[in-house]
Amino acid sequence: MRSVVFVCHYFPPQENVGVRRVLFWANYLVINGFDVTVVTTKKHLAGNVYDVLDERVKVVEVGFFNDILLTNKYDKNKGKRGVKKYDLPFNDKLMLKARRFKQKFINKYLGQLFDNRIPLVLALSIRLKISSKKMANFLPKSGSAVLISTAPPWPIHFMAMLISKRFNYYHIVDYRDPFSNNHIFSGSFNNIETFLDQIICNKADLVTTVSPSWASYYIGLAKNVLLLRNGFDSSYFDFNKEDCDTKSYVGSNFIDVRSIIVMSYFGSIEVDARVPKDLIYEVLKSNNINLQLHFYGNCSSVLDFMNDEGLISNQNKIFFHGFVPYEKTMSLMQSSNINIVSESFGTKMSHLGLIPTKIYEYMASLKPIIVISNSNSDMIKVVEPSGLLFFNANSDSFDYSSYLNYDFFLNYRFEPKLNYIKSFSRQNVALDLSAKITEILKDD
Repeated sequence: MRSVVFVCHYFPPQENVGVRRVLFWANYLVINGFDVTVVTTKKHLAGNVYDVLDERVKVVEVGFFNDILLTNKYDKNKGKRGVKKYDLPFNDKLMLKARRFKQKFINKYLGQLFDNRIPLVLALSIRLKISSKKMANFLPKSGSAVLISTAPPWPIHFMAMLISKRFNYYHIVDYRDPFSNNHIFSGSFNNIETFLDQIICNKADLVTTVSPSWASYYIGLAKNVLLLRNGFDSSYFDFNKEDCDTKSYVGSNFIDVRSIIVMSYFGSIEVDARVPKDLIYEVLKSNNINLQLHFYGNCSSVLDFMNDEGLISNQNKIFFHGFVPYEKTMSLMQSSNINIVSESFGTKMSHLGLIPTKIYEYMASLKPIIVISNSNSDMIKVVEPSGLLFFNANSDSFDYSSYLNYDFFLNYRFEPKLNYIKSFSRQNVALDLSAKITEILKDD
């Protein structure tokens, strides 16, 4: 049987965006006849894995003191593993402060070399070393599988190197984000990060990543590189409903401009450079059109900016909603009038290659998109052909008032390019991965 082993930290029952890539690949591959095993760190948070994971996927969780736990079937008699509690403000605030401290002080000097997730990965490595014989009972026989490791944190790749060597597996290294030369996380020791990256890539049989710019970067470090984009999960979007006919958008008013126009941002904004400051000011001063700006997720830097500028009180135009479950997020994207993504205007490789997963989900929502980003970014190159780009705010001097006014909205038309948009489904991305794995195993 064709076998695939994933080694990762981010995996259900965690609920952040980092889990979606491996989760969907695991589900898709097992549905299409692969034997799939996921080796991951012990999860202490709640949630029922099999609400989202195909029960045929074997999950091996490893903790500091736990023996290897093999989970491959949901026991209905025992019920769910629990439900994560979101009503613990002290813990939430404490975690937020710790993250802000790390970003402001630790990352500035140590970059990604220090990572709060590293102890969990080290525990996983130690337990696997101690329990190597037991591990052999859970994994495909030596030389018969493709192993895919995905980070962050970066030690995951080194641990996967040991497993692939021990079992003679073909090793694919997947980068959801760049490790070295990352403009958000690189610190004073970036040369060490680059050195470690070179070791990881040189040892890998194949490197995969999510954008053309990042693929170009890793071509300089690895023997083989494959572009495997992120995408949207088709199960949350209905392209067959009547209002998905592209003709219905042509020649019709965008929305009723007499009503509230809801603009929404989904995800985290924990770096000052990503705060859409000029957009916030434009929304607050708009008088001839009823604009609302909604933030979903951890947008602590936006709150800091508004507090510092004295903008947080006596206004009913900007709203903060905090964490929203994934299913509800997908629904909110589709009910919003306009969706927003905001990045800094840098020109480094990691700036240009940044394509948040929500970009693909925004396109699948078939709603116009405001992109705040460098005009040469891979993100813009993805959105422009979709027919959904409302505007690209490409510099600090961009004139928002030319677009966010009554006359522009009244005459705005858009025509989604459905075939183009549907090409970015995670199913289509997984098809490329499936074909590559089949090719590898066939050659072996």
